[in-house]
Amino acid sequence: MAHPRREGHGRAPGTWLRRAVAGALASYLLAAPAAMLYARAQDTPGLHVIGTIPFGAAFDQAPDLIVDSTLHRGYTQAFIGDGLKLVTYDLEHLKVLGVSTPPETLILTAAVVDEPRHRIMFPRKGPFANTCGGTGAMSTIVMFDELSRKWSEKHVDCLGDAEYIVRALSLDPGSGKLYAFGAPSYEQLYEGQAPDNKSIHLRELDPNTMKTDWDLDASSACDNGDNRPFPPLVARTGNLLISYCYNSPPAGLQGLAMRIPLAGGKPQTDAGGNPVIITSPTLPQRVAPFVDPVSGRMIIFTSGSPNGQAAWVYDPPNERFFGVIPSGVPNPSGASLFLGFDSRSGRVYILNARGIVIADARHDPLPAGVSYPVLDNVRDNNSGLHIGVDGVLHRLFIPVLRKGFVVVADDLPQPADPPAPDPDRGTADIVEVVGKTDVTFSSGGNAYGVHLLNTGGIPKGIDTFDPFCNDVEGGLNDKDANGRCPADQILTPGNREYFIAQSLFELGSHRHGDRLGLPRAGSVRVRQASDGLRALACSGHRRGCVRVGVTGGRTFPNGNPGRRRQRIPRDGSVL
Repeated sequence: MAHPRREGHGRAPGTWLRRAVAGALASYLLAAPAAMLYARAQDTPGLHVIGTIPFGAAFDQAPDLIVDSTLHRGYTQAFIGDGLKLVTYDLEHLKVLGVSTPPETLILTAAVVDEPRHRIMFPRKGPFANTCGGTGAMSTIVMFDELSRKWSEKHVDCLGDAEYIVRALSLDPGSGKLYAFGAPSYEQLYEGQAPDNKSIHLRELDPNTMKTDWDLDASSACDNGDNRPFPPLVARTGNLLISYCYNSPPAGLQGLAMRIPLAGGKPQTDAGGNPVIITSPTLPQRVAPFVDPVSGRMIIFTSGSPNGQAAWVYDPPNERFFGVIPSGVPNPSGASLFLGFDSRSGRVYILNARGIVIADARHDPLPAGVSYPVLDNVRDNNSGLHIGVDGVLHRLFIPVLRKGFVVVADDLPQPADPPAPDPDRGTADIVEVVGKTDVTFSSGGNAYGVHLLNTGGIPKGIDTFDPFCNDVEGGLNDKDANGRCPADQILTPGNREYFIAQSLFELGSHRHGDRLGLPRAGSVRVRQASDGLRALACSGHRRGCVRVGVTGGRTFPNGNPGRRRQRIPRDGSVL
């Protein structure tokens, strides 16, 4: 017997399927918000950690990495097994490729990558001999072929009767020449002894034979050429060879930007036949300088008092600062400077306890930098000094002790420079028509501004010497427990940035006809200083004009409250 179906009960076909799909979707949405947020964060332009490359060796101190952006390979050196090895990394697929044994101990941070020829040139670290040639030794440049993974060595010409110690190298893509910063071997810069550190010999070398094209003794330009723990600077940009050195006045260490003009590929000489060497003061502390090969700007990284952790952008030819990129961390403890520079994009990276600060050093005006909370609080005093950068992949390789090279992707777009200002943008250039044009208005102006940025405080500006703090012969020494002089504490604090400006505007009108008895022609000149309007002048009026001054933001006739307007003679006058 069939049972009758009751109305309002039972389920319509497909109801269970809809409920099952809805339940599954709700469960997915409840379980996966973290994954969805992560995907959304990755889609947002910025800096993102994408992986880690293992070191492939044990390190007591996080190593530096040199990068070939065309082959996407990175290199560091480590003691593995029975000796020093060069470790090769695949920067695209994030893995170790292998190790090879160099014939000499290398100065990794002073090496240069010849990307078009896929080779790396390393200065030899030592030991060195005090004599060169004959029975003595000769310094060498060690070359590594990245494709065949084979090593070779080329001798470097002697410096008198001593070896020429190569402390830094750079390759100029325009001329194809190799440039070296070096000193004679008897100074023993890398032997742990107390070196003189005075000599600076700059050379142009043939990158294939290592023969010297020319040698320039720049020792007289400054007191000190030693830049440890950072590598020295030598770089060619256009027809300038750029370097960096220090003076040691009584007030403290003073950094100097050095430039040598080149003519026909050789150093220019003055009327007496002496090479032209120009220096300009920069920052009063030991720094890590780089040169942007595209813009020619010098990037000066600092980490310590009084400038804190920052990147200063300097213009060597014009001896001026473009500005500073602060990191937000004043004076980090230990050897905590951690920096990177992308020579392809001109982008600067600074890693500190708050994350990574990024700024485009070629941008005009110079940006202040943007901080991203990536890899914050991962540093310690054993971390390396440099961030490896692959400018083609837009990746940073940050060595973190006991972890490896943490890989950070940079997908921020390059900023566009603002357009040049158009002084006529707010005007309407209407053609004058005889009989129709009633009044013609015109204006003009000029202005000047001074931005004074004192990078060393007042003592650096006047080279202050405190005799009560530094007089060794008199036996006086009033330094505090931290070795600071009273004059430095009294004079140094304060604002190191000043602005001075003034502008002058001219407003004029010319009336065609005199039907209303108004002046035929006249002009008003307004001079404005940084603290308000200062003066006005009138000239050329048929019936005179009114002189007006400004006081406290209110306008009064004749510049004084309570006085009546005063007519000025037709010949005009200037306040």
